[in-house]
Amino acid sequence: MDHTVSALIPCYEMAHCVARAVRSVLDQEGDAVEVVVVDDGSKADPREALAQFGDRVRLVRQDNAGAAAARNRAAAEARGEWLAFLDADDRWVPQKTRLTLAALERRPAARFAYGQALGIGEHGARKVLGTPRPGLAMEGDVLLSVLRTGNMIPMTTGVVHRDAFFAVGGLDESLRSGEDYDLWIRLAERFEAAYVPEPLCIYRMHAGGDVMGDLDRWVRSCDRIHERLLERHPADGEIADAVALTHAAIRLSRGQDRLLLGDR
Repeated sequence: MDHTVSALIPCYEMAHCVARAVRSVLDQEGDAVEVVVVDDGSKADPREALAQFGDRVRLVRQDNAGAAAARNRAAAEARGEWLAFLDADDRWVPQKTRLTLAALERRPAARFAYGQALGIGEHGARKVLGTPRPGLAMEGDVLLSVLRTGNMIPMTTGVVHRDAFFAVGGLDESLRSGEDYDLWIRLAERFEAAYVPEPLCIYRMHAGGDVMGDLDRWVRSCDRIHERLLERHPADGEIADAVALTHAAIRLSRGQDRLLLGDR
């Protein structure tokens, strides 16, 4: 392998901010990190924004196919042993890869790792993501933890061994919401996880857009993800109970959001 870690950055109409994301990767402490940016059919060409980095960044262009397809394409192009994810409008903290690789070294059987993300809203509001509910496993076998929290792993903190990523088939490109949740479930079914209990990235929380449409897509995707999981584990009562809990929690959250938006 040419690099230990490859940063995979999907970019769709994010030419105005992708350079900041790339800079946060190139400024990592420790070993150099390969950067692969996949432009997913943007009208705004990111080449000018990335020109300042020269051959330190590889840019791949494709017709628009969605974030999952862009990440899969980046993974196929990457040369690193570990695949790390970053959205074009977010950024890593400088110690992200160093802390993650240290966590993986402490747990040699782990084939993926994650940590916390600091979400920052448009008006300075802050929220820490990536913290399992009390009493749930943070490392090792985390399948029930992922299910019972409805996805506790922020995508931009995730690092996956390339062999494990391709062993589970990568991201499901047929899902247009929840594809990260689906990936962590399929990884957790087969592999152990390592955890870093501190923020590894800065995540931008955007307001506006089709809020209820996004929520509806998320609910439909979760239903499909859970149905397929139950088909794979038809006799596992713990998984069935975790899915039932998350099914109810998702709908409770959806109803609360509708009330907040004035839709009774």
